Amino acid sequence: LRASAGGGLRVAGRSRALAAVVGALDAAGIDHALIGAFAVGLYGAPRNTGDLDLLAWDERLFEQATWEPLSRARLVVDIRVGDDEDELVGVVRIAPGAALPIDVVMPRGDWVRQILDRARARARRVAISGTNVLVVDLPDLVLTKLYAGGPLDERDILDVLGGCEEPGAVAAAVDARVVEQPERCARAWRGLRATLLPA
Repeated sequence: LRASAGGGLRVAGRSRALAAVVGALDAAGIDHALIGAFAVGLYGAPRNTGDLDLLAWDERLFEQATWEPLSRARLVVDIRVGDDEDELVGVVRIAPGAALPIDVVMPRGDWVRQILDRARARARRVAISGTNVLVVDLPDLVLTKLYAGGPLDERDILDVLGGCEEPGAVAAAVDARVVEQPERCARAWRGLRATLLPA
């Protein structure tokens, strides 16, 4: 994650792949938005993992026809569909040669669609290597991290909220939205909230 000379951000080795991924999703009419470590960095807590993740909510993600333009561009597309036990409906991984992959993920639950609806209404975009990408807002980024549920995800929540200007306002928004998610997310949030904003 680096600033480019033209103002915006760039991802080494993945410019063409990102443009192709966003172009394919836009052409198919599939809503998507930036999440993951890259989004955490945009909100003030940069990580050096190089992850580039997009959230989406559409079964057409897992159809080969959606990704045909990438295949023609000789980008490797790996479509993985989860079973009923998986937390994800599936993930599509695009591997641009030797560079780190781009993942398009679809978690389970209607809360994902609600996040994308809010992102589309808010319409905040960031230019990454010349490609404009919609970004989820900070409370919704927290929701995606709660759903992922790993130790690093919890650390990201603490870091990004600990450094934001209005943690109380963000926490209040998470309080209102986390009810859309599984109960395990609400439990995790209660613990993190107590750490961030002790009574």
